[in-house]
Amino acid sequence: MKKKIALMGANGFLAQNLYKRFGKKNKYYLLGKNYSEIFCDYNKIHSIKNVINKYKFDVIINCVGYTKIDNVEIEKELCFKLNVIIVQNIVQAIKEAKIKPFLIHFSTDHLYNQKGNSFENNFQILNYYSLSKYYSEFFASQIKSVILRTNFFGHSLHDTKSSFSDWIINQLSTRKVIKSFNDIYFNPLNFDTLTNLIELIAKKKIPGIFNIGSNNGFSKDKFIKKLCKHKSLDSTLIRTKKSDDFFKIRRPKDMRMNIEKFEKTYQIKLPSLIDEIKKL
Repeated sequence: MKKKIALMGANGFLAQNLYKRFGKKNKYYLLGKNYSEIFCDYNKIHSIKNVINKYKFDVIINCVGYTKIDNVEIEKELCFKLNVIIVQNIVQAIKEAKIKPFLIHFSTDHLYNQKGNSFENNFQILNYYSLSKYYSEFFASQIKSVILRTNFFGHSLHDTKSSFSDWIINQLSTRKVIKSFNDIYFNPLNFDTLTNLIELIAKKKIPGIFNIGSNNGFSKDKFIKKLCKHKSLDSTLIRTKKSDDFFKIRRPKDMRMNIEKFEKTYQIKLPSLIDEIKKL
């Protein structure tokens, strides 16, 4: 029997890509005011609750989120609303609803900044964006939920929003010079892998906070150069630099995550970052 899955954040990158990849496989529904199948006002608890009761969702995937990190200091109110208040509303609506769907909530790898692969309890708050995501986890954890600290790349199916790897390929394909940072580390997943893992999570529904990324992460500079090699792009257009003084706000430099907890809990071996790049 197909599960009924609600995607909140109808026009966002995550919701659109999940819907276009798996909308036919399961009963995925886009919820929101615009670009959606089902009207739902995230600002009103009763609106969310009524939709849950009417459609009897098995799973809610919260894809709502503020992502313009460099603007966060001048848009704190908007960041707090998207990253925290809406999560509060979703959680309260589920608490009050007759139907109790399982919540999948996206957090971020920006909660980490220590050298090497960080465990879930090694978080470090560096800016208002990461603080807001930490608050969102606090509320999401009040009900049966999975909280995913993650990062991803891959071919976007969104009409207007591209991924990090899309941007790299588009820039270099049109002979544009790009900056690359050799002092920022991460271990993202290919979006195709992530969507398959979401299907697994929606099936097993084992709650908790999990790091979910690739094995053997490395710097963004190495990532771009490996991607260039794989796609036969001109690596001479890459300008390798340090990240200091480039970004408007302080950001973590090592976001690599230890993924053992997720692998053990969901009994799956996550791929290496090199293998994820090759999937492109």
